[in-house]
Amino acid sequence: MACQGCRRALECMRTLQLSLLTALFFACCHVGTAQVKNGFDKECKKVCRQLQKDGWSVYGSTQSMDAVLLAYYKLQQEKGDRCRPLTGMGSGTTVAIALRRAVNNANVQYASMQGSQVNSRLEVTGAQEVTSDTAAYSESLRSSSVSSVSQHVRSLSPNFTLVRQRSDGVVEVQAYCLVEL
Repeated sequence: MACQGCRRALECMRTLQLSLLTALFFACCHVGTAQVKNGFDKECKKVCRQLQKDGWSVYGSTQSMDAVLLAYYKLQQEKGDRCRPLTGMGSGTTVAIALRRAVNNANVQYASMQGSQVNSRLEVTGAQEVTSDTAAYSESLRSSSVSSVSQHVRSLSPNFTLVRQRSDGVVEVQAYCLVEL
């Protein structure tokens, strides 16, 4: 039993390393300099090889992993600073369950990100002298942000999804989403 636990921990660490590598890859691509653009194809192929070596494949698309990653990069570059990449991770006994968990994970990340922004705005407002106007503003900001976040969470869908089957039968899914700010 200890060997299975060690194996599972090793798989989790590899998944985390791969996620960090992918995030670093997209962060570097977001810079948009000519040097990054020239080396982009090589880096894309390197990331694709590593993903495929680790057993990941594109889910729900007939396009190759290279094409999907390039399209995602181009979309991210077009939107620029108006968007933020999120990666939801999930696992389950079926792809549908794992995908639902991954999208829920991305939703939680988005809601947390938006909640932090609202809290920082409220702290700035709270640092000022508290009057009935600032209290009303704070309540208005809080309710409008909850409404906005709820609307975005309902419409959040992955730009692309990676899936793999582990040796113990568990399906892992990574859902990559670009959310507009």
